[in-house]
Amino acid sequence: MLDRKGRILVLTGEGKGKTSSALGMVIRALGWGKKVCVLQFFKSPEYECGERIFLEKCGVEIHPLGIGFSWLKTEEEQRDAIRNGWAKTLEKLSSDYDMVVIDEIINVFSQKNVKIDDILTEEDLKNALEKYSVDKDIILTGRGCGEILKSVADTVTEMVNVKHGYEEGLEACKGIEY
Repeated sequence: MLDRKGRILVLTGEGKGKTSSALGMVIRALGWGKKVCVLQFFKSPEYECGERIFLEKCGVEIHPLGIGFSWLKTEEEQRDAIRNGWAKTLEKLSSDYDMVVIDEIINVFSQKNVKIDDILTEEDLKNALEKYSVDKDIILTGRGCGEILKSVADTVTEMVNVKHGYEEGLEACKGIEY
């Protein structure tokens, strides 16, 4: 039996639905009167998305931590965004939330063009999860989850891409992709 009340959930894989699944759990938690915070590691404050509009109306604290199109930014700008995002994450994990969603944080570790080992490692994240899940549920999303994070998670779900409209040339659609 685990000596903690919180859960650690990982939503990973190449398929669509990782963030959507996390937000479904947010809705459940809100229904039970829980206090929730959502951190979006790659979405920038300038990026308008339906989930942020809705969650803000529901009183959920949501933080877009990204800098926009990262491939148009310098390595140092990307490193700064990750550094600041990690600091905000630790701040919110140590707060009195019942649930914290860390959207797309797993993607941080799959970036090949930006060196981040001196800012954040999977081991750092694992240690934070073990420390803060004592009293809160923590949900991580992103492609390519490594074994370190899988090992600490209570539940790991992998989304599999069977078919995606992008492959047929469909553009992102309000209400579906954002």
